[in-house]
Amino acid sequence: MEKNQQKFYNGFWLGEDCTFRVVMAKVRDTPQRIQDTWDKKHPGKLKFVWYKPFVGKILQVVEIHHNEIIWYINNSDGKGTKKLMDKNGGSLGHKGIYVSEITEEVKHKDWNNHVNNRENELNIEIDEWWMKNEPFLYAKHKTEVEELMKIVNGGNAGEYIQKRDKKVKELTDDEKLKSILN
Repeated sequence: MEKNQQKFYNGFWLGEDCTFRVVMAKVRDTPQRIQDTWDKKHPGKLKFVWYKPFVGKILQVVEIHHNEIIWYINNSDGKGTKKLMDKNGGSLGHKGIYVSEITEEVKHKDWNNHVNNRENELNIEIDEWWMKNEPFLYAKHKTEVEELMKIVNGGNAGEYIQKRDKKVKELTDDEKLKSILN
């Protein structure tokens, strides 16, 4: 797709002007140079990236152009466009992502809208993938993250955590794994 055929929208990144477009893109794994930096700074520690379950799959993402830099954030839950369209959207979180290929541009009418239920579903899908592939390490990681969330959020670790724990307990009979989650 030629640049002049692409539809860009005006938005905000950290309160500053930017342009963006919404696209369908194939997710790629962490670039090797970034993985090498992680491994050097955190030897032996697995990097639990949220997008790992989606590597090779097509997701709706936002391509952001800001200060002559281009990068991508997830929009499968609609949070990406919501963040960019609100001048104060800097307080809304986002999920950075690496893409290997843009398959198509998404028309405005087809953008995903921010829906908390979809965000919870996405988080559960991510957790289930990691629990299937690295159950003990990921359970320990999630426990540490939840302790931090409780401190930051005054004790509320989020609705999706309870849903995830219920689902994980349904998927496993492993008592050791269950004890890590409790």
